[in-house]
Amino acid sequence: MRIAGAALRRLKPHGRTLPEQVIYCCSAPPEAQPQLLAAATKAVLLAEPASLAFALQLAQGARPPNADLAPVWEALTHAPRLRAALHQYDTARAVREAMLHPDDLLEAVARVLAQPARRGM
Repeated sequence: MRIAGAALRRLKPHGRTLPEQVIYCCSAPPEAQPQLLAAATKAVLLAEPASLAFALQLAQGARPPNADLAPVWEALTHAPRLRAALHQYDTARAVREAMLHPDDLLEAVARVLAQPARRGM
């Protein structure tokens, strides 16, 4: 089925809840141990100015204190640009719980189609 980008954007999660009208379907087996942070999330956190300054100091042979990364941790709690990073694990867990395997979806459709038609509708 072809779906336009604008229609897909309307189906994105609102806040921290998944939209009821969306079925998440994936044929891959579930991960044995899901990553705490996806690569894209790590990249966002590493692109923060405090992270870059910390990395520069490391590259120059210095041993900066871990406290230099405090601005990144503080920004996580209130910066809209980092909201997805803050809630990434919870969002991934919720999506995994809502995920259907294609075989399960086909089985459910077959069960519904096999039911006798209801009278009086």
